[in-house]
Amino acid sequence: MYPQEVSIRALTDGSASEAVKGEEAAAYVLYPDRHLLAEEMPTGLHCTIYIAEMKYKEVKLQLLEQY
Repeated sequence: MYPQEVSIRALTDGSASEAVKGEEAAAYVLYPDRHLLAEEMPTGLHCTIYIAEMKYKEVKLQLLEQY
């Protein structure tokens, strides 16, 4: 594992069962200076787990580009 003081952490939050029901999910990016970017998004009604994961990854990349 990399030292926390130089690591960028990119995480997602949203259970698979809730994503499939069309609930919201979130993506987070935490920078070494403790700056946090967060984005919530709807997954869409009857969204598959695979599509939901791809959406999360897309949002994480967008967040990384913002800082």
